[in-house]
Amino acid sequence: MADDAIFARTGSGAGSIADEFRRAGVHFQPAKKQDRVSGWQVMRRLLDDAGKPDVPGLYITRSAEHFWSTVPHLARDQRRIEDLDSASPDHAADAARYACLRHDGMQRVKFGGM
Repeated sequence: MADDAIFARTGSGAGSIADEFRRAGVHFQPAKKQDRVSGWQVMRRLLDDAGKPDVPGLYITRSAEHFWSTVPHLARDQRRIEDLDSASPDHAADAARYACLRHDGMQRVKFGGM
């Protein structure tokens, strides 16, 4: 999955960033972004459900160094407290949120570090 920005055609003769990756054998699907706040709610629920035997949960491994070095320290948006401040380094949080939104119908969602 990838942010939809990589699918934008920026006027380059090479096409989009996704086109360049595709030519190299790497294929992306657009992230199911939805509303950011809805994504954080799903992520929060999955984190809370981790360890429960009868429902899916979100587990972040210790090797996800970028996640652990940024996500626990992210601040809330001052105007919309149920959202994160998107001016902060939220790339790992966004990637995890995208994965959480794609978990429907899957038995397992794998998110490794960046």
